[in-house]
Amino acid sequence: MVQGQGKQEAILQAALALLAERGFHGTPMSLVAQRAGVSPGTIYHYFTSKEELIRVLFQQVKADFSQTVLAGMTLSSPAATQLKQIWLRAFAYYCAHPQEAAFLEQYETSPYLQEDPVKPEATAVVWYQLIHNYQANGLIKTMPIPVLYELTLGVAIRLARQHNAGHLTLDKKTLAQVADICWQSVKA
Repeated sequence: MVQGQGKQEAILQAALALLAERGFHGTPMSLVAQRAGVSPGTIYHYFTSKEELIRVLFQQVKADFSQTVLAGMTLSSPAATQLKQIWLRAFAYYCAHPQEAAFLEQYETSPYLQEDPVKPEATAVVWYQLIHNYQANGLIKTMPIPVLYELTLGVAIRLARQHNAGHLTLDKKTLAQVADICWQSVKA
């Protein structure tokens, strides 16, 4: 059995692994409890429902992704350099964290996001501000942020998925070229 404060983290990690492997509907709370090494009732001490557990997990994973991608961001760098760095970090994150990647994709295409959108974490706010500043200064095309996301980070995510599945191997030079192509697709 897991002890103390580690219980909540054990529940979140068990949920992450199971949700990535089995999906939302194939992951009952009893299985999460079993994998976490806690009683089913213990989960409800930390989370009122499976939906809350999933939302908390999403906030945690999305915050980790955003912090990783925006870490060490130098705002004095040119926009092209910044976006290419973000692209390369996003690719690396998704390659290194396949469970988180699978979970994020499930969540972001599920009714959870539409039914009860979570407030963006601080790093996501930085991302949106960065994009708005780029647009206001005429550095990137004025188009909806979800479109910009798909043309840049969406490409990184899809390529990382192919890499993780063993269908694609990209060297650093090719990754830099792809990041540049993504920049070219959104620059003004």
